[in-house]
Amino acid sequence: MTKREIVEVARKAISGNAAAFEDLCREKQRDILFVALTILNNEADAEDAAQEAILHMHKSIRHLRDANAIHVWIEKIVRNESYKIYNARARKNDDADIDDETIILEEEDREFLPEAYAIDVALSEKLYEQIRSLAPAKRDAIIMYYYEGLSYQEIAEVTGTSMKTVSSNLTKARLSLKKKLLLENAEHGAFLGMGIPATSTVFGKSLALKSVAGLPDAKMAAFELRWMPSIHGAPLPGPGLTAVGKTVAGVVAGAASVGVIAFAVVSFSDAGVTGAREIIFAGDDCACGHINPQSVTIASAAEGDGAAAWQILSEPDGAVIFTGGDAEISAELRRMSETIPDGKFILRGTLHDKRNRLITLERAFIIGNYSGDTG
Repeated sequence: MTKREIVEVARKAISGNAAAFEDLCREKQRDILFVALTILNNEADAEDAAQEAILHMHKSIRHLRDANAIHVWIEKIVRNESYKIYNARARKNDDADIDDETIILEEEDREFLPEAYAIDVALSEKLYEQIRSLAPAKRDAIIMYYYEGLSYQEIAEVTGTSMKTVSSNLTKARLSLKKKLLLENAEHGAFLGMGIPATSTVFGKSLALKSVAGLPDAKMAAFELRWMPSIHGAPLPGPGLTAVGKTVAGVVAGAASVGVIAFAVVSFSDAGVTGAREIIFAGDDCACGHINPQSVTIASAAEGDGAAAWQILSEPDGAVIFTGGDAEISAELRRMSETIPDGKFILRGTLHDKRNRLITLERAFIIGNYSGDTG
């Protein structure tokens, strides 16, 4: 996909389209894993970071207000997850390049990278290893600018620095690479200033070649099998709301978020139920379909929040028909699905968050008979 096409897929995911989110992850998974691998230099750690990044994206994408920011947003998440592991390994941060003081910034625009680096796998590997040897700030700037295609302004946003700092890091990185590569390949010195392709073009093609060679389709298919079960079929939590836990593949779709209220949901078609009673919650953030009264469970807020007090109200007149705590609400929903007439209701939860603020959550729901024509 082009960057514009990715933005359009992201727009659908932000609106709650779970299939579009899966398409987005498939399209970006190689980039996500490549960035993580560049930072961590360890495949197992990189896969851990990349999977956590995708889970974070699933939990948070509907908070994203502007689909045009999707590339910067993903980059931030991948870097954050990767550096969590990087820092946990307690590696020394060698951000200071010993050659920095001697770099002449005016050389920024000199071309030095022959076309061969864009078409030869061995040379692309050599360039990549030299990039990996740079100090983290310079290495990351090279990857974001030449591989991810981010602008100076976007890189500054990702890294929380100024555009001047981004420009400086790129300049120093290019000149450091120029020295390293010319020392290794003295014969390439003849290419300097002789109309070779723009450095940016060769860098981008070379890194793309390395990512495909290092992360071939078979490896990406295996990686997809690792993260896909965690999100497949799971509703995307709504904007401004908190998801509870990680989702699990299978008949039970996992924690479908209703505010910070989580239900175990089941597809009636998978369960082989016909003509059964169903509970359906309203709201785009809970496009979770049918809730099986036999397996419904309810959890209060995310870890650290106080236990909830629940009410169920009749929607037409607002009459309170149930009041109870976490221990009673699941049983009450099951009882209602089995004993009361079809109708519209409101579930209301009151709880204290981590900052001891009182929060009230509300979702409308209906109870009725399942006709068998919805999954």
